[in-house]
Amino acid sequence: MKYRLALPAPVNCLRSNTQASNPISLSKAVGGGLPLAVLGIKKQFDAWAPGHHTGTFRGNQLAMATGLITFKILKDDRIADKIAAQGEWLKAKLAEMQKRYPVIGHVRGLGLMIGIEIVKPHEAQDQMGCYPADGELSALLQKKCFEAGLILERGGRNGCVLRLLPSLLVFAH
Repeated sequence: MKYRLALPAPVNCLRSNTQASNPISLSKAVGGGLPLAVLGIKKQFDAWAPGHHTGTFRGNQLAMATGLITFKILKDDRIADKIAAQGEWLKAKLAEMQKRYPVIGHVRGLGLMIGIEIVKPHEAQDQMGCYPADGELSALLQKKCFEAGLILERGGRNGCVLRLLPSLLVFAH
């Protein structure tokens, strides 16, 4: 069984890239709650005929069916556009907070995947103009957010980046 998926660029995070990536891989939520991963390749590299790539680890038809429905909903409901707008709204709110709280360094991300760098603004900047990372404050903020019911991940150098990875079903208001 072979499925051909035409992914809109925002769905596979290629919107911000100037070159089309090949291949791309997607997993987890793409199966609509069932285990599924997708490897997307350019048509010119697709040399397998239907049935030539079967095997015990090659397909779960139910997950593939839910995956197709997931992609249909993403496309028909313009989910990627909504996520991009929500991400821009959230980054604007974080930019406002950045003015009031100098410990917020660089804010970056795509859509609703946003990283908030926590820095030590009263220490010297490095040669690139960046303040030192503040992993301790980041850990404290993560703990306080958890106590308030908000789960945040940390990453980046010294664990100083708070990662916002909200559900795609959040609303601005």
